[in-house]
Amino acid sequence: MLRLIHAFVAMIALAAPAAAGPNGITQAESWFYIERNVTKGPLYEAEVVRLAEDGVIRASTQVFEPGRGWTFAKNIPALQPYVGGTPSGRPAPQRPQYDSGPLVEPAPQPVSPGYVPPPVSGAPIGQRPGYAAPSGDAGDELTRAIGNYLSGTWRTVTRNDYGGAVFEHSTDLNFRPDGSFDGTMTAVMLNAAGTPPSTEPVSGTWRITPLAADRFILAMDEPTGVPFDEVTLRIEGRSAMVSPDGSIRYDRIR
Repeated sequence: MLRLIHAFVAMIALAAPAAAGPNGITQAESWFYIERNVTKGPLYEAEVVRLAEDGVIRASTQVFEPGRGWTFAKNIPALQPYVGGTPSGRPAPQRPQYDSGPLVEPAPQPVSPGYVPPPVSGAPIGQRPGYAAPSGDAGDELTRAIGNYLSGTWRTVTRNDYGGAVFEHSTDLNFRPDGSFDGTMTAVMLNAAGTPPSTEPVSGTWRITPLAADRFILAMDEPTGVPFDEVTLRIEGRSAMVSPDGSIRYDRIR
């Protein structure tokens, strides 16, 4: 539903009349971009370029360019010097480096060997018995057990429609026992023949909050501390995790 709302907002923005809006931007000048499934804009071209210079817009960011439509930022000449694909003979400026201080990662915790949380009961979520966290170290044991289950490489695939532009994102994430993760996110525009996929590395730290023996909140942050994603997942056997509404699924690949 949230993705449909975002797509509807984007369609309204793209269908706006040519008259100038409150900020003076006309339809013919309006740029948009998508950040964390939210359509941002309208913006002037200079504002979009500045966002690319600051690293907010990256190679795989979906951008709407007036007269061109939706595409990846790396395909737009005005943004290429800052996100990649720089035309020959034009040096790419150095992107700013952000330093928010040393990254503090959680200390590794010993994990009970061979323990895997039980699979989902099969009953609807609302009818499953609630989990009362045991007192003392037992609650920490559940956290460590779910962390042990999560350790490994997982793949999640999502598909989003932004005003008629359909994008598929495939993300492979390697979760390490020390609380860090890295991986690769690949974005493909499905309804634009000949548009090459855009691949971008991702990394950061992860943490979990158990909700039950088979459910937990997974939160991920980028190295700078900026939130990357947060989702509630339930464990479906040994090799799959699914959000309560079924819109997000992780499958173990290693």
